[in-house]
Amino acid sequence: FKPVVETAARRGVRTVAVAPGRHGRSAALRNAANDEITLE
Repeated sequence: FKPVVETAARRGVRTVAVAPGRHGRSAALRNAANDEITLE
C-alpha cells in the first residue's frame, strides 16, 4: 500500500492511513500519508 500512497501524494492527492488498532499500525504507511486514523 505504501507505494500507492506515495504515488498519490506526488500527484497532489490527499491521503489517509487507517489502522485497525495500535498493533496494526505501520509506521512507514503513517509517515507516507497526509493524515492517520487509529481505530480503537
